[in-house]
Amino acid sequence: MVPSEQRLAEGQQFSQLGQQLQTQLDETETDAANTAYDEQRRQLLFGPEGFYNKKGKDALTAMQPTSQAIDKLRQQVRGGLATNEQKRLFDYMSRRSTQMDLRSMSMHALTEGNRYALDTSNAALTNEVNNSGTYWNDPQRFGESMGKIASLVESQQQMKGETDPESIKAAITNWQSEAWAARIHSLSAVDPHAARTMLENVPDGSLDAKHKAQIDYQLQFREQTFDRAKEVEALRQQRQAEKDQKKAIRGTQEDIIQRLGSGKLTAGDVLNSDLPAVGEGSKLTFLNLLHTRANEAAERPIKTVPSVMLDLFNRTHLPDGDPRKITDENQYNSAYLSKQLSFDDLQKLRGEYTQMRTPEGERLSDVKKQFLDGIRPRFDSSTMTNIDADGKERMYKFMSFVNDQEAQARKAGKNPYDLYNPNSPDYLGNKTGAFQATLDQQIRNLAGRLQAGAAARSAAGKITTVPRIGTDADYAALPSGTEFLDPNGVRRRKP
Repeated sequence: MVPSEQRLAEGQQFSQLGQQLQTQLDETETDAANTAYDEQRRQLLFGPEGFYNKKGKDALTAMQPTSQAIDKLRQQVRGGLATNEQKRLFDYMSRRSTQMDLRSMSMHALTEGNRYALDTSNAALTNEVNNSGTYWNDPQRFGESMGKIASLVESQQQMKGETDPESIKAAITNWQSEAWAARIHSLSAVDPHAARTMLENVPDGSLDAKHKAQIDYQLQFREQTFDRAKEVEALRQQRQAEKDQKKAIRGTQEDIIQRLGSGKLTAGDVLNSDLPAVGEGSKLTFLNLLHTRANEAAERPIKTVPSVMLDLFNRTHLPDGDPRKITDENQYNSAYLSKQLSFDDLQKLRGEYTQMRTPEGERLSDVKKQFLDGIRPRFDSSTMTNIDADGKERMYKFMSFVNDQEAQARKAGKNPYDLYNPNSPDYLGNKTGAFQATLDQQIRNLAGRLQAGAAARSAAGKITTVPRIGTDADYAALPSGTEFLDPNGVRRRKP
């Protein structure tokens, strides 16, 4: 072979080798580019925010932006290739995979679009069911909801590809049954008996057996609860009316007592008041009080019997449930009418009772009661068989002093509890001296009680039956000078 031919052959070999190397390079670069394209494309499709992770409406709205992003990515990767051959090879590989992606994306979007449409349709149907419950008392609005339900169900069935008339009818009945159930359920919260009537008058075929059984079961309990609630409310209103009436009457009574004390009360005021005609705290009672008060002005003031005052005070503070406990301020009136209680003490006892109707007032009254119970032995040495009348007189005077001191403390803006606190300089327990009997008085009082006891025992066989009175009428029927037992068991003589 001549040298020139040899060089030509060698040149061809080098050219072929160069072409092979370029082809290998083009294929390698194309594979690398296609791999990078696939990785980024998968992120767009399957990443956390990728297209296939979007559902319903989001999948529909993401279809176009995602396909555009894929095409843009493909163009960017293609633009990075150096030769036309690399671009050609990349176009061949990427276009094929891109077309497959578009077909798959379209199927996903279609599936999710149908789901979105069904969800929207179900939401619209549920809304009409809820409207049926909300506007249960609006027949026209309910009729409109029933019509919308029928239309929405027909569209939904077509969307599902269901064309069988019986299937469509069954679906409409099911949703309309839901609407009837919602309407009756809402009405039952207002009036279960009216809901029962509505249930019994639902058109045939409009309410399926399942819903009807559920509603009937619920109504049984709601009707019982509703009836019980009506009974409780009626009783509550009755009790409240009684309470309000008592409060109004009490206010009238307090006003009458104040006017009676000031001398401004007339019989006409009593007759024109809202008090009941008879009974405790009635017009008759206060007319008798007015009569007694008028007699006081014409004759002489009534003096309190200390034992009666102390007994009424103690009965005021008895525990609830005790049959002797004072339960109405008008129970003090009889003591005044039988001339055993002064009008001033009547007002004090009524004030004590009124004060105890508030928690704070009750607490203060209880503290005072405990104080007086503890200090009583300093004044009163009475026993079951030996009554210390003078001691009760001293105790009564001290209690009056205590009540006056409490009223003055309140008026001065002081703490009334200080009066009953041993650590306070105002402690009333340090002021009993003026009310206690001297030793000489105590000896003379004891001797007098012993002599009285002996005389009573010697005359025991001569005791005659003494009548006991309980009402003003009983007292009025007694002849003048007759001895009697008052309501508290105290022996007295009618003037």
